[in-house]
Amino acid sequence: MVINTVSTLALYCSRCGKIELHEISHFTLKRSVGRRFICGCGQEQAIVNSAAGHQYLFSIPCLICNTTHLIKIDRRLLGQEGITKLYCPQENLELGFVGERTVVEQTLAADLNEIDKLITDIENDDFVQNPQVMFEIINKVHDIAEKGRLYCHCGRSAIEADILPDCVELKCAHCGGRTVIPAQTEQDRSRANEFEAIEIPRGRKQRRKH
Repeated sequence: MVINTVSTLALYCSRCGKIELHEISHFTLKRSVGRRFICGCGQEQAIVNSAAGHQYLFSIPCLICNTTHLIKIDRRLLGQEGITKLYCPQENLELGFVGERTVVEQTLAADLNEIDKLITDIENDDFVQNPQVMFEIINKVHDIAEKGRLYCHCGRSAIEADILPDCVELKCAHCGGRTVIPAQTEQDRSRANEFEAIEIPRGRKQRRKH
């Protein structure tokens, strides 16, 4: 039997918005007090302490609600296969993941896959009314997604996207929430360039968080 002693912590940075990956050694972490994890831009992303009851206590600044959350994770979860998602308890939005590095990387890649597919579709399709504006807006959406700022109010970041002739439709795969971004005119381009985040309204279809 193989026992995992190292996990990967992936967090969205509250300053630069990018995703930073950190390696966690369970042997080192359980003996340390106040282990700090820093983004490449210099922003502190988390402080982790050992807690009672075989738990770790994650202190994470939240880029969504601008507060610091204390999240308890059972140590035994970090040695299992897969990942554990870290959520903002106020907005129920993902702050990051912790678990096996390969699964963390696959999860992050899947979140961006739909946007990458859209860019390819634009390059190979001629039904879009204004391809240049559409392309720039899709690139803007892609940049926002890479920074972890494309999400649904239900707390999930698995977003499906469709290109229509004059707009981009973003839909949450979990609750069905959707929003439409016009992508036809120069005014549409100017408005999209001002976006810092995209939040999709919660839909009627609800699924349990796991």
